[in-house]
Amino acid sequence: MKSTTINLKGIETFSYAIVVIGGGLAGILASIIAAREGRNVAVITKKKPGKASSTAYSMGRFSVAGTKMTKEEHLEKSLMIGEYLNDKELLEKMTEEAPQTFECLREELNLTFSSHDMGYIVADGEKPLPGANLMEKLVYKAMEQENIDFYSNCLPLELIEKDGICGGVLAVDSEGKLTAFRSEALLISSGGYAGAFANTDNPPTMMGEGLILGYRAGCALRDLEFVQFYPLGFKEEKLPSFIAPPRYPPTALLYNDSGEDIIKKYLGEDWDINSATIGKRGALSIALETEWQKEQVWMDLTKCVDTDWKGVNSKPLYDRYNFDFSENPFRWPYSSFYAGWYINGRLPKYRN
Repeated sequence: MKSTTINLKGIETFSYAIVVIGGGLAGILASIIAAREGRNVAVITKKKPGKASSTAYSMGRFSVAGTKMTKEEHLEKSLMIGEYLNDKELLEKMTEEAPQTFECLREELNLTFSSHDMGYIVADGEKPLPGANLMEKLVYKAMEQENIDFYSNCLPLELIEKDGICGGVLAVDSEGKLTAFRSEALLISSGGYAGAFANTDNPPTMMGEGLILGYRAGCALRDLEFVQFYPLGFKEEKLPSFIAPPRYPPTALLYNDSGEDIIKKYLGEDWDINSATIGKRGALSIALETEWQKEQVWMDLTKCVDTDWKGVNSKPLYDRYNFDFSENPFRWPYSSFYAGWYINGRLPKYRN
């Protein structure tokens, strides 16, 4: 690693076998595994563990080979969704190891998961975001481990070099004091940088500090241009500026002012709103933007009856909005590119 001279004289220093930077799913699960192997672990988080993570904000979905999808199918679908720009070697490693990693997580949390066409989804918990239910249980498991110490509201500043390798990290603790964490090994699992945009539906603390730490230490950063925007977002004055939480009832429709079914028009009869938002996200984004340039785009839930919502884990979120979806279709004005640009401060929400 690049050598960085840091004078630690007078700075409070802690020593651990492993330091984990990041309090999301990857960091917390890694700390549990390390602790059970007898290592003493420090977990450094900018907020409370498990709170400001993409997993907590998510719908608790996991794409992994299982009863409905083989490893080969998982690889091919991942390549397709990435429009074949992905690093195939890394994807092969991910799809090969994903089932074992998921089983480790499932056994650790003792959560109920239901299967879907590309893997599994969290099926229990009281919070409206299933990802938050998952993280709550995971953090609780970690806190049961006596050899894991959490340092919340702690901001990493610089990796510490020792004999040419990483020997820890210098951080600012919750009281604003410089604190050094010495370690035999260090794991950066701090997520991406989507929170750096002016407006975003990602955790606002996701500012890419982990990427910066690695870069300053000489690590190569790859695929930073792969920022993916979800294609469907709210455009109603009574609804929040947020993505429309998937999954959708099978009777949900996307259509234009002329009454044309947008998915059937552009993608064909084999696709519906759920499969398209997963497997044809780019094509659906282009279709939505093409239609939006001409007229309004609507999503219609008025034909959805109670049985259609069975197994749709986003239902609690829709129930919280002060909007009668059974009476009013609502508009989807932008594609993933333009939705992303709006969410990130590039476009106005309403056009004249």
